[in-house]
Amino acid sequence: MSSTYTDMMDRLDLKVHSPDTNLRARLSRRTDLDISFVPRTYESYSDWALSQQLAAVAKLLWVGRRRASLMARKEALGESAADRFEEPRYPEEREFFDKRARIQATGTSANEWVTMTTVGWTHWRVDLAPRTVRTLSEQQFCAEVVSVFSPLLADYRAQLAILLDELHRRTRPEYFDRPPPR
Repeated sequence: MSSTYTDMMDRLDLKVHSPDTNLRARLSRRTDLDISFVPRTYESYSDWALSQQLAAVAKLLWVGRRRASLMARKEALGESAADRFEEPRYPEEREFFDKRARIQATGTSANEWVTMTTVGWTHWRVDLAPRTVRTLSEQQFCAEVVSVFSPLLADYRAQLAILLDELHRRTRPEYFDRPPPR
């Protein structure tokens, strides 16, 4: 699975736009994010309106990335083998999937102008510092948005690691109760 899945995800080139079509985002090679605006539209936004459009774009990017990941997994493993990653087979897996879907992760941009929060990657909230649109140029704003994703992913991964550790301690205690090797 690894090389086919990896190759397909490395070729990812996902393009989405905001509901009002003025904000565009492109995700390529897994983590390369580019944000842009239709010319002369950035300055027309209020901070609140822009935060709503950006939250919608974040959700569309996640949905697109998720679909691409599922397609790559099915290509690499075959349809039936890939399905087992999506449907829990045991009560512990159901509990894990449910808790994973409730992880709330937050990331703040490099200069603290933009904060994004997601719950389970399906619900998004974007908060902009007061007067963001009036203070930052379009280029500065786009750079701030791009800088949010690294801390957002780091927060999610840290919480996921804790969740996995709790699950494994409960379901595989034999791995945790052993004395350390000498």
